[in-house]
Amino acid sequence: MERFVSIEKSEPAGQIDEAKICAINRFSAIWLQKEEEGGTWMHGDYEVDLRNIKVGNYKEENI
Repeated sequence: MERFVSIEKSEPAGQIDEAKICAINRFSAIWLQKEEEGGTWMHGDYEVDLRNIKVGNYKEENI
């Protein structure tokens, strides 16, 4: 079974738990974030330390 998780992390909304679950279980994940915004720095280095997590930035006007 494969798992893929997407998390919108432009504002704090409890994603810290989902982020930790992705990290511990090595789920493939993409975290989407509005340009110049972010929910928290508590998981700000996950994409640096873990190869299974990538971050994608977007602009509001491109939605």
